[in-house]
Amino acid sequence: RTNMANCAITDGYRQDTCPLPTPGAYQTLYIANLDDIVSWGSGTTAGEKDSITFAATKGLYKFQVQRDSVILRDEKQEEENGAINYTQEATFKILDMSLTARDAVDAMNGVDVVVIGRTKADTFEICGYDNGARLAINVRSTEAADLGHLITIRAINQPGLMKHFYDGTSVASTITLLESYVVGS
Repeated sequence: RTNMANCAITDGYRQDTCPLPTPGAYQTLYIANLDDIVSWGSGTTAGEKDSITFAATKGLYKFQVQRDSVILRDEKQEEENGAINYTQEATFKILDMSLTARDAVDAMNGVDVVVIGRTKADTFEICGYDNGARLAINVRSTEAADLGHLITIRAINQPGLMKHFYDGTSVASTITLLESYVVGS
């Protein structure tokens, strides 16, 4: 932990579990329009959200994507003036060349979204929580090894690492809660 008042490290960190968590993320992502979110419920842990309130008839869109294609990442950026921000990304592959898949990807162009993905360490990462994320890369190909849409949704100028979503009870009940918000898949 860091004490921001005097910009000094005030405590260490120790890896509590052995072995390290399994890398990767699951193939289900939940995506919402940023403007459809009215508020987030604050969890009991700093940096964690435990619920979402949506505008009437709005909610999450569930994306089932290629297995082992989901990557959730943060990258620290430092400006010349010393300002610090993060770039958050959710990358995944949609193995579908249908018009439905094309239209779902095309609908994300220019739209501020939030992406929630579950890691194999059983954390639910929120990409774009602070000011939204945008479709940054869409490479669509018919080539066998690259078939489908390779998507990167990127959130720039975020004030910190991705926040977590957790209902405060269990992974299973967190998934049930997320599923209750789904309005399209």
